Amino acid sequence: MTAATAVGREARATAGRQLDGGRSGRTQGRQWPHTQGLHGSLDDWKLQKYVTVDEENGAELFYHFIDSEGDPGSDPVLLWITGGDRCSALNALFFEIGPFKLVVEPYNGSLPRLRYHPYTWTKVANLLFVESPVGAGFSFSRDPRGYDVGDVSASLQLVKFLSEVLKLGSDRLLISMLRYGS
Repeated sequence: MTAATAVGREARATAGRQLDGGRSGRTQGRQWPHTQGLHGSLDDWKLQKYVTVDEENGAELFYHFIDSEGDPGSDPVLLWITGGDRCSALNALFFEIGPFKLVVEPYNGSLPRLRYHPYTWTKVANLLFVESPVGAGFSFSRDPRGYDVGDVSASLQLVKFLSEVLKLGSDRLLISMLRYGS
């Protein structure tokens, strides 16, 4: 089983935790009609899930997984870690390397629109964005002590995250980081 397949199967098993509240599920070819402003469809591209990385404090990391536009089963998985203390991976997803860009200009009081990003890295890889450490983006802790995260504990959380999410075997995992993420 490839890493991309393992991540996809795991995320499908928890469709109720998707950002869309489980309204659409993840069915081949199904569009997400409630996504306003998208010119085109999201089809079957995006998965989101929480992974427990600290059971004692109830700390969970949130991730976004996006299938490659090429061959998801054989293309590498690229893990993206955003730099900066508790910066969300959504910035990279919607403004840098993801398959869609948020169009916010000109601002007229309406919701932002989504536009396909022709230079997305999904052309060559499956993208795995993790909201790390706990407290970044949608990642959270049930106990306030779970937010007390330093370099060592953040690294251990990522190791736990990867051991839960990816069943690597001989698959290719690429790791890319920005600024402090490295």
